[in-house]
Amino acid sequence: VLIGSVGINDNSPEKITLFPNPVANKIHIKNIRECDVIIYSISGAMVLKENGNEIDISRVSNGLYFLSIIDSEGKVIYRSKILKE
Repeated sequence: VLIGSVGINDNSPEKITLFPNPVANKIHIKNIRECDVIIYSISGAMVLKENGNEIDISRVSNGLYFLSIIDSEGKVIYRSKILKE
C-alpha cells in the first residue's frame, strides 16, 4: 500500500493539509474543494465516506486508518495514515 503524496497528481496550487493527527473527533482538511473523503480500515474496508473539509470520525473505533481524498473526476489527490484516539 502506497501512502503519502508519491505517485499522486496534485492539481491544486496549494498543498492539502490534514490536522490533527492523531485525531479524537474531527479531522480538518485545508485546501480542498468539492472532494470526497474516504476512510479505510487497515484491512481495506471502507469505514466512512463524507464530503467536506471537516470530517466527524467520533463514531469510528480507535485505531489506525487510511484516508483518501478523491476529486470530482474520481482521481485520488491525497492519501494519508490517520490515528484515531
